[in-house]
Amino acid sequence: MSHSQVISEKKLLSTGIIDVKRAKVKIPNGKIHTHTNVYRIPSVLVFPLTPTYELYFLLQYRYLHKKVMLETVAGLMNEGESALAGAKRELLEESGITAGKLELFLKLHPFGSGIKTTEYLFLATDLEFGKAQLEEDEEIELIKMPLSDAVKKIETGEICNGAAVAGILYIDRLRREKKL
Repeated sequence: MSHSQVISEKKLLSTGIIDVKRAKVKIPNGKIHTHTNVYRIPSVLVFPLTPTYELYFLLQYRYLHKKVMLETVAGLMNEGESALAGAKRELLEESGITAGKLELFLKLHPFGSGIKTTEYLFLATDLEFGKAQLEEDEEIELIKMPLSDAVKKIETGEICNGAAVAGILYIDRLRREKKL
């Protein structure tokens, strides 16, 4: 398969979380196209799982969507932080949970074009509970539900974050195949 060649790239905006860049790209037929792309720092998602196949989720109001959303523990990685360190940090900060075992089980690039980011999905087991260390603007409720109910909430649209959906369905598949 032929590849495109970036001829030039100009940063239009930088916020510390995202960069917006305009690129001139020469495609294989020789034509030049202009693309505007968003580069977002990587994020981690953590799925705390009990031995009886229950997952812990967060209920949190998301002003951008104007509704309370059912989500997994998630957050952006800090500069220089490994995905594993970010997963441990977010799990403790948002839920107060520490995991005896934290395993990367999926690495996603959720967009084919336009937005470039990486999402690292971790399974957390051997859970211990403490106090969440929420940031000033966070109001989060921790809830536990059976994995089967989480799958149903995907079907009803109550869980709609793409990476969370992928993680839940993958964990459910591992459970059904007796690999968990």
